[in-house]
Amino acid sequence: MKIIKLLYLSILLSISCIAHSQQSVFKKILGKENNNTLNVMLDDLENNILKSKYPNLTLKKAYKQLLNDIANGTTFIEEVRSKKIKTLFDQSNLKKQIYCLPDSVYVGPSKYASNKDRKAVITIFKCISSDNEVSKTRAEFYGIEKNGNLKKTIEHARNSDQLNLTGSFFKALKATKNKSVYLKKHLAFAENMGDVRHPTITCEILLKENSDLTNFIIKRLILVYILYRY
Repeated sequence: MKIIKLLYLSILLSISCIAHSQQSVFKKILGKENNNTLNVMLDDLENNILKSKYPNLTLKKAYKQLLNDIANGTTFIEEVRSKKIKTLFDQSNLKKQIYCLPDSVYVGPSKYASNKDRKAVITIFKCISSDNEVSKTRAEFYGIEKNGNLKKTIEHARNSDQLNLTGSFFKALKATKNKSVYLKKHLAFAENMGDVRHPTITCEILLKENSDLTNFIIKRLILVYILYRY
């Protein structure tokens, strides 16, 4: 019996050390300022939003219910999240390390359309790498020929983003050892497609994979890819 207890304790200690190592690597790459921003966001989610919305549920069950509600359309993200935290995230260096953000938006000739005379709303995105090197990418939005579509298309372009594959957040995710099934699939999809899935689909996949929603990494993905991206 003592041997079994010792083996059990040894396994628990090993799991704890792995988790601590995972967190240390992630935090080191992401940096103190960005970690602090994430911690403020996470504290608000767990101690304000989840406790208020699901007061009778444990933290793990509250996370699961939130994702279920978003996936099913019974809860809208904009109604759940904090406006104060959304502003904090939008103005943070963290967001620039996760997403490439619009640097300029203008109407001009399309570079990619078969009809070279076709006009498009062109967005130049600014990407900041983990080493603070700047690169830029281009995206085009069409459909502006229709009456009333130009203003809407420009507004959409100004509020759009692209996944920053060179930023410290994605780099920290890749450096994490003992990745969950979801994280492995997420990284593969992001690198192949250059983006992450829509928040609703992300909720569905996390639930389908039976992911540990209170995992250190998963909780942070829920924040930046589901609740506060758009």
